[in-house]
Amino acid sequence: MTGELLLVGSVPLDTVEQVFRTVGGPLGPYLAYMPDGEVGDRRYWIDGIAYRVLNGHPEIETVQRPAPDENGVERWRPQGLHDQFRFRVKPGVKEVRFGDPGWRLGYTKDAVNSYFVFRQLKKEGVLPATLKFQVALPLTYSAVTLFFADPEDHPRIVPGFTAALRAEVAKMIELIPPEDLAIQWDLAVENRYIEGTLARAGVAAARSEAQRLMAPAREISPYIPEEVALGYHYMHSTGGVRHQLAMARKYLPEFGIAAPCGFGRVPERPGRFLAEQGSEVPPDSLEIILRDHLAAVEALHEILGD
Repeated sequence: MTGELLLVGSVPLDTVEQVFRTVGGPLGPYLAYMPDGEVGDRRYWIDGIAYRVLNGHPEIETVQRPAPDENGVERWRPQGLHDQFRFRVKPGVKEVRFGDPGWRLGYTKDAVNSYFVFRQLKKEGVLPATLKFQVALPLTYSAVTLFFADPEDHPRIVPGFTAALRAEVAKMIELIPPEDLAIQWDLAVENRYIEGTLARAGVAAARSEAQRLMAPAREISPYIPEEVALGYHYMHSTGGVRHQLAMARKYLPEFGIAAPCGFGRVPERPGRFLAEQGSEVPPDSLEIILRDHLAAVEALHEILGD
C-alpha cells in the first residue's frame, strides 16, 4: 500500500530542509505527498495573511492589531483570539483588489523556494522519488472572513481574494511540474460555518451554506490540471486511532490516515496526538510525532490485514 499517511501541513521546525530531512526521511516511504512544514509566517496559518497581505492594504482599514510585548516591542503574532488583527473595508470600496497577481499572497514564492529544496533532496535519496510536493492553501473564507467582523464586508473581500488565490495557483502550476505537485485546500472556517448552520437550521440550510462557501473552490479548481493531486482538509476526529481505523474499515476496503491538524502552531498540549483532536506539540516532541505515525501505520496494516 502507498500513501498510508498524510501530513496535514505544519511542522514545528524552522526551515524546509529540516522538515524534509527530519520528517520526510523516516515517514517518506508511507507518504504520497510531502509538505514543507509551513515554516516562517505560514506557521501561524492565516495570521500571516493578516500581517503581510491585509494589514496596510489601501482599501482596508486596520481596526486592531496584536498588542506589543511587555517591553513595548511590536508583535504581529496574536496571543489569542482577543488579540487578533481586525479589519474593515473602507467606505466606498465595492470590491477589494490585490495587485501583483501570482505573487501577492506569498504562497507562490514559498512554494517555489521549498520545491527547489524538495527536488534536491529527492535527487540525494533523502526523499522517495515517487513523492509529490504538497502545498496547503486556506480557501477564501478560511483565509480572510474571520478578520472582518462585519458580514457586509465579506462580499467585498471574497471575490478579490479568490482572484488573487486563483492567480497564485496558476503561477505555482506554471513553475512547478504538475505531475510533481499536490494542492490541499484547508477548510477549517468553512467547516465551522457549515456545522453551525446545520445545528441552527438543519440539513437543507447547511447544504445551501456549503454551496456558497465552496464557490471559490469551484472557481479555482477547474484550472488545476489533472496531473496535480487535489485534496480537501476538514477537521473531524472521534475516539482513539484504533477505533477510527476499525470504523473506517467497515466501509472502505483501503484508506490512509492523518492527524486532525498540523503540529507546528500551538505548543501547549504535548502527548499522543493521534488520540487527541487538534493536539499540536512543541519541537522537542517531534520524536513522539514520528514514533506515533509509525505505530499508526502498523495499526493500519493490522486492520487492513496486510
